Amino acid sequence: MSTTTIQKATAATRATTPPAPLTQQETIKDLLTQCARGIVPIRKSFVQQGRGKDTKPGPLASFVTAHDTRALDTYLFVHALASAEPWNCDYPAGTWVRALGLGNGATPASARGAVSKVMKRLENRNLVKRSRSGRRASVTLLREDGSGEPYERPHRTGGDWWLQLPYAYWLEDPFPGT
Repeated sequence: MSTTTIQKATAATRATTPPAPLTQQETIKDLLTQCARGIVPIRKSFVQQGRGKDTKPGPLASFVTAHDTRALDTYLFVHALASAEPWNCDYPAGTWVRALGLGNGATPASARGAVSKVMKRLENRNLVKRSRSGRRASVTLLREDGSGEPYERPHRTGGDWWLQLPYAYWLEDPFPGT
């Protein structure tokens, strides 16, 4: 009789135990798989603007000089996720925390705060626009040049040159910013 009781208790425990949350790498892979692309097109103006004597650094320089790798990696990841019109991505804060690896050794509240701060830095650089979609953070891409203009997918015509960042950047090793 005690054997039956133990088996029933074990079955009941298994039924009520929630599945383990996805790891950072599983979250990244899942999100990128949903995008179904393989590369991220990033305009050359993100790196360098102008020509000849009028050449000046693009927004990438502000990340490098500020040693803000977390914001750079977040921007590149947002760019990958917002890969189709209307060029935005809506995810709960917990998804961002896991994907960006911000929950390691942090309280849930401080990890969500870190997501908000890094997104604010991207918004201040005029690279994204933030809003809310219910309980989710909605992040919309803006032009890579930091002008604050709406994002459009690069086209081959008219000198609209771009770089291709492969998804391997995120998939071969843990997220670069961690």
